Amino acid sequence: MGAGVRRYIIENHGPVPAAVEFAFREAARICREERVQEQHLPIPHKGNFPDTVAAGFLDRRTVKALCAGKKVYANDDLFLTLSSPQNLDEDAQGKVILALHIGG
Repeated sequence: MGAGVRRYIIENHGPVPAAVEFAFREAARICREERVQEQHLPIPHKGNFPDTVAAGFLDRRTVKALCAGKKVYANDDLFLTLSSPQNLDEDAQGKVILALHIGG
């Protein structure tokens, strides 16, 4: 990612659902402030996403659509999509990337 990409780190020792919820809220706030309409969530394997803490904040239809490679509305003015970590450089332009590391 280029030098102009702003990065934010939210520690999550757990998984701690409250930290993940905070990360989603903060990413949405940043999108509003920056007038960004698309948020990417990089994950190594889409097939594993339904079992993650992050997916627990979304309804089943949304998770299924994301895993199928579709963009979904997170709210009235924000799209959410899953991205491959290998494509972050090309996907980063004009978008917010919410990268969650949920470690033990």
